[in-house]
Amino acid sequence: MSCRTAPKNITCWILSAALVFIYFIVIGYVRYFDGYWLYPILTLFAIEHFVISYILAFFGFFLLTKSACLLNNFFHNSSTTPTVVRTKKTKKQH
Repeated sequence: MSCRTAPKNITCWILSAALVFIYFIVIGYVRYFDGYWLYPILTLFAIEHFVISYILAFFGFFLLTKSACLLNNFFHNSSTTPTVVRTKKTKKQH
């Protein structure tokens, strides 16, 4: 079994920003090409609301990523060196 370390904060920030941005691009793509918003509340949004919702989604996704790392460490008790229990093997005699 291999031990993995949790991603650094900067990596989580960058991934959160990129993934939320891609999600917003998909929402805009559907609006532009299909002519409707994926979420009807978006018809009420001005540009300021989109900026605020992006920032909130970005921060929320970052928190989800960090909490997933914390839960993983909690449940798997990850440490820098895995503990292996060795048992003595006895030789078979023929």
